Amino acid sequence: MDFIDIKHMRVFLLLVKELNASRVASKLDISQQAVSAYLKRLRTYFGTELFVRRSAGLEPTDYALSLVPKIEKILDEVSQLRSPQVFNPNIQDFSICIMANEYAQLTIIPSLLKTLHMQAPRASVEIKDFSSRHHVESLNSGDVDLVLGFSNHIDPGLIRKNIRREEYCCVVRHGSAIPGKLEMKMSFSDIPAVKFAPSAGNIENLVDDFFNKAGMKNNVIATLPCYTTLGAFFTANDAIAFIPSAIGAQGNYCKLEMPEKMVPFDVTVAWHRKSNDNPLRVWLTKILEMTTISGDTNCV
Repeated sequence: MDFIDIKHMRVFLLLVKELNASRVASKLDISQQAVSAYLKRLRTYFGTELFVRRSAGLEPTDYALSLVPKIEKILDEVSQLRSPQVFNPNIQDFSICIMANEYAQLTIIPSLLKTLHMQAPRASVEIKDFSSRHHVESLNSGDVDLVLGFSNHIDPGLIRKNIRREEYCCVVRHGSAIPGKLEMKMSFSDIPAVKFAPSAGNIENLVDDFFNKAGMKNNVIATLPCYTTLGAFFTANDAIAFIPSAIGAQGNYCKLEMPEKMVPFDVTVAWHRKSNDNPLRVWLTKILEMTTISGDTNCV
């Protein structure tokens, strides 16, 4: 057994301080024989005498005294292992990487970055597109600190927290003729509609379920790749579109009242278990929660 452990080191330091094996045994609530066994192990490990016996007790050798600051440093470093890591975002240089879907990039990330840089002016932030296939691997490798998106697309094996409740709203462009047609009892089934390609940025099946439940047809005339293309599409086309309410609140759109309420869904932040106690991750998540609580998600 060619090693000593923390108990050996503590016994050694107490022996140097007390110079008496019986007093050390009393302080540690162990037998004097146990103290002698620790001392024997220390002597074997270092290969030399550490104490010489005197009538009044023990006297440390010069070599033993030279070990004291080294062993004190080791024990101090061990005690620091259980101390919380010090993290001061206001003065530290650090990098953050967030993987976010289109919804989060449009409605959460801008406010998050504003708040983040107020508290951490020296932080560098990278935003990556959300990937259903690679987000777990990216968190595990440390390439990404947090993922942000719809709960339906985030792996359930991660630590997850819902930060916002969302729902789809139906919008048209300003000046659209569609509201007037609906007032004349035209069915939604006859109204041209645009939908969005299936991706981690939308939950298109909720729109399909809405039409099926209402017994209506979704009269799709175009499928767009992402929400940011809708504004340009509306400049030349009069149609309805179903988009998350927070995105609707940001665009130059008019909201239509729906005959049925759509099923809500959750916006979720997630991280890997190995970073659960990381002070940077904890701080970043708190900033994110503050941002989403203060954010307005009402469709206009």
